[in-house]
Amino acid sequence: MNNVLLVGPNKNLVGGVSTHMQNLACLLSNKGYNILFLYDNRNSMSFSIKGLRKFLKLIYWANIIHIHSGYYINRFFLCFLGFILRKKIIITLHSFDNKSILAFQLTKAALFLSNEKIFVANDIAVRFKYNKSVIPAYIPINKVLNEKESIESYLSPENKILKEKKLLLGISNFVIHNGRDLYGLQEIIDLAEIFKSKKINFVSIIVLVPHIEDKREFKTMVERIKKSKLEKYIHLEYKKISLVELFRFIDIYLRCTITDGDAISVREAIDNNVPVIASDVVKRPQGVITYKYSNSNDLFNKVYYILNQKNVKPQVPKSTNFSDELLKIYTQLI
Repeated sequence: MNNVLLVGPNKNLVGGVSTHMQNLACLLSNKGYNILFLYDNRNSMSFSIKGLRKFLKLIYWANIIHIHSGYYINRFFLCFLGFILRKKIIITLHSFDNKSILAFQLTKAALFLSNEKIFVANDIAVRFKYNKSVIPAYIPINKVLNEKESIESYLSPENKILKEKKLLLGISNFVIHNGRDLYGLQEIIDLAEIFKSKKINFVSIIVLVPHIEDKREFKTMVERIKKSKLEKYIHLEYKKISLVELFRFIDIYLRCTITDGDAISVREAIDNNVPVIASDVVKRPQGVITYKYSNSNDLFNKVYYILNQKNVKPQVPKSTNFSDELLKIYTQLI
């Protein structure tokens, strides 16, 4: 039997890795594979007796274990256990910027124990001295959208968006990474302050905040928005909303992260013909406009340039569908 165990973040956490796992599950299910999930977090390997039994049942059930976990201890533990039990193991590294020697060595060991290694970006592959395993984590899923819906039908009542305004979209799963805001809400606030200082009033920025890890620091950000009177520019939206459903209303997608892998949301925006402006912290897909990270003036200049392109969204090349490359790996392991 073709039983596949997908290991990674919970589907309730909005993010590229969880989205990719759900899309991969749909792809594999349509090809006759049986799919189960093991959702992990920093402490998920601390089990009760009952939890341990359930965990071991999942491992024994699987023929293929595909690990998407971002936690190096979990990743190594699963690889080691799977190797002992002679399971087929696939590891997808969606990012790696951990400066810990232990994290690097355990990840390197996990890759050695695995049957297949997938890196979503070339810079990650190069760090581990692999150059033939780069497959971006992008599996487009066709979704039927209601053309009669407006953007207001997706947003909370307090976020009233004026139709005549240009709409920018950012996302901020508010996480502090190495002492900094991972998704760049700070960058978006800086951008809004420039709009205000220049008295540019035709722009609204919707920032999706479906997850807040550091509530104290996030409160500081919200207070800054209020203190600077930026509520007309920045609309914080706490509902979990599919980006694909919003892109048809958006003029520019902002990806202001301090580090990144191959962001699925960037490719989704490209495929929906939405211009993308992203930080230059990693190599971005073709068609993405990059700005120098932490340089708010450069970000403003790139945004303002796009907004003044005669009110026409520039055409960007479609992203590649990597489904066939992933299916080929699974076929080889059976």
